[in-house]
Amino acid sequence: MTTIYAPHGGSLHFAPGSLEARIFMTLERKLMSMTDGLIFESGFAQARYRERVGGEGIAQRIVFDGVSEAEFAAPEAREDASDLLFIGELRDLKGVDVLLVALSLVRAKRPASLTIVGEGREGEALAAQAAALGLGDSVAFVGAKPAAKAFKMGRVLGGAIAGGKLSFPTSPTSSWRQRRPGCR
Repeated sequence: MTTIYAPHGGSLHFAPGSLEARIFMTLERKLMSMTDGLIFESGFAQARYRERVGGEGIAQRIVFDGVSEAEFAAPEAREDASDLLFIGELRDLKGVDVLLVALSLVRAKRPASLTIVGEGREGEALAAQAAALGLGDSVAFVGAKPAAKAFKMGRVLGGAIAGGKLSFPTSPTSSWRQRRPGCR
């Protein structure tokens, strides 16, 4: 029997040399030793894996995220939809802190609203940052939601924001499927 492993990119986001990185890289090397091949969703993930974990001498392939025709149906935005929509894990590398600062700059010139869909260890800190920036009435933290429901929470013109400080996020694929313009 052939065993194929798809490393989760999140394990590669920890700072090299940190305790978390050392733990995850040890786990990744152990998992790699138990498989016959590796698959990645992007060339970036494959290169980062090779740089941090290794992988020479093991079969590797890139398999891009696939979508079906049915996933391109454009959902109707809710009546109370915000101008902007962020979907993702609430952690530093997603750049939500930068998004909140940008929203405060936009709001200095015109009204704008943001719905943040997701959960994570930075959630409370981000909510506090939004309050400190005076965004309390224009930012909604709604927790994790299925993508089909989440995309209805943002207007078509506002689009979906795909965060990422370290790599190109996979969220644009979902955004394009829902006919929402994405930006980074």
